[in-house]
Amino acid sequence: MQRKFHVDYDNENDSLFLYRAKSQGSVELNNMILDFDKNKDLVGLEILQASRFLQDMNISDVKIGKRMLDSIIDCRIDIKHQGGFLIIKFFLFFENKQEYAASFSVPSIKESSPLAAEA
Repeated sequence: MQRKFHVDYDNENDSLFLYRAKSQGSVELNNMILDFDKNKDLVGLEILQASRFLQDMNISDVKIGKRMLDSIIDCRIDIKHQGGFLIIKFFLFFENKQEYAASFSVPSIKESSPLAAEA
């Protein structure tokens, strides 16, 4: 199911943040931070060094750079649970009518971190 997410891009830090609700916990994987609600549903995704990350994942002719990321106007994310993985496909829409899509998978979260209970 495709869901609309809000989008913010920080040009100075080259950080892209896609979100739809308040986070109750996060998981950091390399240059990504995934935010989850209390039901362990994905509610946010932060991509650090976004221009490089997206260019490395690029399978289309879209040239991704900081200037391009500054012109994002909309975003949608499709999230599926399959075989113990969370498959995330996101779509970025830009002022110049170009679109960008990328997907990746991460292990599904089944239980909270023991450290979360201590907080």
